[in-house]
Amino acid sequence: MRIVHYCDYFQPKLGYQETFLTRLHAEMGHEVHVITGNVYRPHPDYDDIWKPILGDRNRQKGTELFEGVTIHRLRTRFEVRTRPWHVSCAAKIASLQPDYLIVHGMSLFGPMRIACYYRKVDHRRRPTIVFDSHANAINSQHRLRSGFYSLYRRSLMPLIRSVADGIVAVDVGSKSFLEEQCGFKSEEISVIGLGADTHLFQRCEQARTNLRTKLEIPATAVVFTYAGKIEAGKGIEIFIDAAVQLIELNKDVAFLLVGGGDIQFKSKLIERVPSSLRKYFVWCGFVENSHLPEYYSASDVSVWPKRVSIGTFEAQACSLPLIVADSPILRDRVTIESGLRFSDNSVSSLLKQMLVLLDAPERRLAMGAAGRADVELHSSWSSIAHQFLDF
Repeated sequence: MRIVHYCDYFQPKLGYQETFLTRLHAEMGHEVHVITGNVYRPHPDYDDIWKPILGDRNRQKGTELFEGVTIHRLRTRFEVRTRPWHVSCAAKIASLQPDYLIVHGMSLFGPMRIACYYRKVDHRRRPTIVFDSHANAINSQHRLRSGFYSLYRRSLMPLIRSVADGIVAVDVGSKSFLEEQCGFKSEEISVIGLGADTHLFQRCEQARTNLRTKLEIPATAVVFTYAGKIEAGKGIEIFIDAAVQLIELNKDVAFLLVGGGDIQFKSKLIERVPSSLRKYFVWCGFVENSHLPEYYSASDVSVWPKRVSIGTFEAQACSLPLIVADSPILRDRVTIESGLRFSDNSVSSLLKQMLVLLDAPERRLAMGAAGRADVELHSSWSSIAHQFLDF
């Protein structure tokens, strides 16, 4: 079967959903193509944060191969924030004559143009078309949101509905968002969650020893880790403040912060830590997805203070217990067997849960094993790739 994935941006080194799905569909023996643009996602600090890993933001237009997947990079004519206009994207997709088309995202230009194109094509000559969405109320806080989605419900949603064989939300929060903000009916939406590569992400004791030695973290220290973008809205300041209080109660701890992001915001976070305690914090910067298992293996507990991340699955696949904010999305991902929840925005509540796991090594191991088993059963990318083929 010929499968085409459309993505506004395709950055395979970052390990997002589309990277794993395309690779696994190719491994299953399908002919897989990606239609995207010749630029990477914009960021105000791109040269400092992403360029050392990804290279120049401007990519060469044309075709390239990545792990059995053919990537077609079209010219990006312009961008509105993170919504690009790729030249002739719908025509390029049509020229490949796909059996199955997966459109990642439903925000604006690309999905709109694809839906407009296939609306004019007889349904018997269309591929199977599925649109997926990661949007949720937490991540969609722009001041013009209500106006945009009012327009969306009247214009883009009917277009997508007219050609879609499936609408996919990546979690219950995304499904609620598609219903409440975009106007889709509950029965129109399938939930196919995100996940982890369970072959890549698994605990490795040798990696734990090696990285702790490299980062000068004592073997006995209990390490709490945040992994994700370093930017406002992630609740990292809650993690920092709770960590500072924890150090005052127990000095045999360390805190890893793994990820790139807003340089000025990172400086403000560092300033929240008294100078005498900064040695307990290790700022690792951006880490390529293939090396993240080393950092999870070096850790004992993983913390997500606010926004949801695909990293929750990857940490669990590495047998880490989680401490997460008590939000509907994270509540859906973390069971009482695999982690703890704290009251949203509460430093004292997070500190309490960190203390619970600090002196409970056996409980940490049991929770980590439960999380690993849950990911293997429900959230491996292999299983998710097959679920997309069910359409």
